[in-house]
Amino acid sequence: MVSAALLLVPTLSFAFFVTRPGTPYWVFCVVAATAGFGGGNFASSMANINFFYPARLKGAALGLNAAGGNIGVALIQLFLPVVVGGAGIFGIVQASAGGVHLERAAWLYAGLAVVATVAAYLFMDNLGTARTDARRQLRVLRHRQTWVMSFLYVGTFGSFIGYSAAMPLLIKLNFWVADPAPTGTGIYFAYYAFLGALVGSLTRPLGGWLADRFGGARVTLAAFAVMVLATLGVLWTLVQLTPNPDQLAAVADENRSWFPVFLGFFLVVFAATGVGNGSTYKMIPAIFRVEADRAAAPGTPEHDAAVLAATRDASSAIGVIGAVGAVGGFLIPITFSSPWVGDPMAATRTAFVVFTAFYLCCAAVTYLCYLRRPRPGAAHPGYAGV
Repeated sequence: MVSAALLLVPTLSFAFFVTRPGTPYWVFCVVAATAGFGGGNFASSMANINFFYPARLKGAALGLNAAGGNIGVALIQLFLPVVVGGAGIFGIVQASAGGVHLERAAWLYAGLAVVATVAAYLFMDNLGTARTDARRQLRVLRHRQTWVMSFLYVGTFGSFIGYSAAMPLLIKLNFWVADPAPTGTGIYFAYYAFLGALVGSLTRPLGGWLADRFGGARVTLAAFAVMVLATLGVLWTLVQLTPNPDQLAAVADENRSWFPVFLGFFLVVFAATGVGNGSTYKMIPAIFRVEADRAAAPGTPEHDAAVLAATRDASSAIGVIGAVGAVGGFLIPITFSSPWVGDPMAATRTAFVVFTAFYLCCAAVTYLCYLRRPRPGAAHPGYAGV
């Protein structure tokens, strides 16, 4: 109830200040920061789900729950222009004659927050076994696996949320020109902005289900391998484009023929990030469960206590890892278009080279930490693919 009600802080604040043109920029930065309460809502729901399902089903359960949250990115990218009256959808819905009203989006989300709060009051119960004091929650910060998984989650979820913002920007920079034609020419970025987030959201439960069947580390490694290849495909497509620094209509039309290839490779990247999102979240409780099994013999009271403690620690780690992973959503878009970027095309190509190298590092970490067979007699028996 509390986490849902906190969403009223950013929504109502935005609805109030966005209608006042004299509001300074720093106020909107503060309002945007309070939107992080939504991330806390997501983390708490994932932590709660972790207590309800046995280990063999946690991947699919966590993936399905997360997909419900992630798909909101796709929905708002598709319907936001209509909600605020700024544009239509594929010409089916026309833009509002009364101009743009950004506060409508805030009122829409405020209404959803109220519905969520009331639904939590009427239909949800607290789990006594799920309660953990703050000191115990912070204990996972000292756990090495929390930071290893955070690194991997930056590669999967960070890429998902970052590319969700970056793909429309790249389409706008390379395939669309608003001037001099009043209606623009080339590929209209708003029509395709939602596709990446939609694909990534729909494949997240698939990643969790595959992780339940084949092991989270194996599926995560495969996801990073696909991300490397697809990212190289996006990079290859960008190399074929003619730079459009002055937003020339002729250049945008010339680049149009490469758009299906660009979009296809990018959607493969999104699909792989979704699969990786689901498989990494499967890995988190599995890692802590493996360590609980090592702590005491199965069937003993000590083992039961260790499993309960591991479930609590895994739920705390899920919140930390989810927060760290979201950093990718900040880093990726600024590499393409920022005040210090003089040549967006060159910056974009360099960025995709860096992303490819990063995914190779993530794949190596996944293999070395969770899939590599330990040496005979090694003190650390490994995680057997979690």
